[in-house]
Amino acid sequence: MHGRDVIYHFKNPAMDFFFQWVLGMSTNGRSTVGECFSAASKITEGDTESWARNWDKIGCAKKS
Repeated sequence: MHGRDVIYHFKNPAMDFFFQWVLGMSTNGRSTVGECFSAASKITEGDTESWARNWDKIGCAKKS
């Protein structure tokens, strides 16, 4: 586990942890790193509804 001196995108530790997890999962071909950072850029810091809404948009776009 890394220290909090490494921040990938979010200041919120929980959101940043899960963002790192999503980035790691991108190697499975479900998304690209670019898609992950694009979704993250639209998420309001600390807003779980914003988090869910923006990841859902990525998922729905991948289905179509």
